[in-house]
Amino acid sequence: MQLALDIGNTRVKAGVFSGEHLLKSVNFQDWDDNSWTALWEEYQIKRIIVSSVVQLEFEQLLKIPEGTERLDFNSKTSIPILNKYSTPDTLGKDRLAGAIGGWNYFAKQSTLVIDSGTCIKYDYINAAGEYLGGNITPGMQMRLDAMNHFTARLPLFNLEKVNDFIGGDTKSSMMTGVDYGVVGEILYFIDLYEKRFGKICVILTGGNAEFLSLQLEKKYPVDTELVLRGLNTILNFNNNYEF
Repeated sequence: MQLALDIGNTRVKAGVFSGEHLLKSVNFQDWDDNSWTALWEEYQIKRIIVSSVVQLEFEQLLKIPEGTERLDFNSKTSIPILNKYSTPDTLGKDRLAGAIGGWNYFAKQSTLVIDSGTCIKYDYINAAGEYLGGNITPGMQMRLDAMNHFTARLPLFNLEKVNDFIGGDTKSSMMTGVDYGVVGEILYFIDLYEKRFGKICVILTGGNAEFLSLQLEKKYPVDTELVLRGLNTILNFNNNYEF
């Protein structure tokens, strides 16, 4: 058994794997030593990969049992693709791991991963296994927050589903602007990638993936655990596991 650990700004997400098979995923909003110990004891973890976007005292926080094989994911880590990003040190680990997860999901075909979280991230890997980069735009809630913050009179709302593209009041006008604006953006980016690279596979991930999937006429697969799967693939690659 092995563990993929994704440490973000506000949460810690863990996935237990056997080979490429995800057995269990857990979100730790606040670090819980008891839950962590119970997870470790239940699955008898032998290897772990750690990805973090924040600076933490890993040894104090993680309390990894002695003898566990550990891999800290960074720009120097061996990966099963060629990273052609011009500034690999600045590339978000979640972006790269999610892209690898999507590429592996589609059996190494030309793949565009759309991660709709705090920001919306588009990441592309071609069939030759080359990560070429992508795009970053404001996330859905961020757009609502920005309209409130940078104007005098637009109120603050949380994201909600809309049923028509025409808003009949201020709230619905903001919601439709964000909802249909993001849907239009996604379709446009998919079109751009297809014009450049031909037929591509598309997969959605991130906190708003299910929400957006309902708005898109073409049904693309959704996998909210794609970053964990990518991290696990990287760990398997470094342990010479055939995937």
